[in-house]
Amino acid sequence: MPPPPKKGIKATAHKVFILDAQGGYAGEYALDEDCVVEFGEFMAQVPEGGLVDGQPIFLNEWRATTLLGDRMGLVIISRGQLGPEEVSWARAALVAAEAQLVPTEDPEDP
Repeated sequence: MPPPPKKGIKATAHKVFILDAQGGYAGEYALDEDCVVEFGEFMAQVPEGGLVDGQPIFLNEWRATTLLGDRMGLVIISRGQLGPEEVSWARAALVAAEAQLVPTEDPEDP
């Protein structure tokens, strides 16, 4: 009888980069002050075609997962692959942040 499947290691988020509408740096939030990944290191690994929503980029032992919204984006730096719960939470936070923080182009749009 085969052994039961091993559970995957749950990812731990260490830093979040905030992107503007053009994919440039707009800030960061460090969940772990010991996280050594810098935005320039992440950008150096971005493919020529640019950022793709949900695409992981590997940075040695770190993983950068990009979540893109309509007017901003997030790059979550983690160890291990983010699970669906973490991605869903981050997408909800992105939508809420866009609604509160980023002005729309149409002054009539709330």
